[in-house]
Amino acid sequence: MVRKALVAAARRLHDRRRLAEEVAALEADADDRELLRDVAATMEDLRVLVEQLGAVDVTCLGDLAGQLTPVEMRGVDLALETVLDLS
Repeated sequence: MVRKALVAAARRLHDRRRLAEEVAALEADADDRELLRDVAATMEDLRVLVEQLGAVDVTCLGDLAGQLTPVEMRGVDLALETVLDLS
């Protein structure tokens, strides 16, 4: 089974220490549609469950599969703000 991750760059927070950690939201199947956002990547639709957040070492990640559009990234940002109560 291949696990996919949506990686949001957070390098600004770690530049001084040169840590290679970023925030990832893992692809998931779930019934709770309020927490899910559609994300199009590499010709397939993914659902991202933003509750599954964690810091990862980018050297452990595989090849880049694609990038989000600004509109898609805004959807992810809104989901993170909602789940993390940042608004």
